Amino acid sequence: MFPFGIQYFDMYKRIQFKLLRVTSFPNETAKTITNFCIDTLKEFKLDISKCVAFCGDNVNTNFGGIG
Repeated sequence: MFPFGIQYFDMYKRIQFKLLRVTSFPNETAKTITNFCIDTLKEFKLDISKCVAFCGDNVNTNFGGIG
């Protein structure tokens, strides 16, 4: 399972977090995850140039490493 959420600052509500999508993949290679992130940002019309960080759990496994 792979959740995609964004955290952002709203002047009136302060720090906000929104879960945009949860999916699963047949594999969790770097290319699959990258394409998923870019496609999700485009779907929600979010500007990738304003993305300042990516955070992943179990990163070694998700990016093709041997667990």
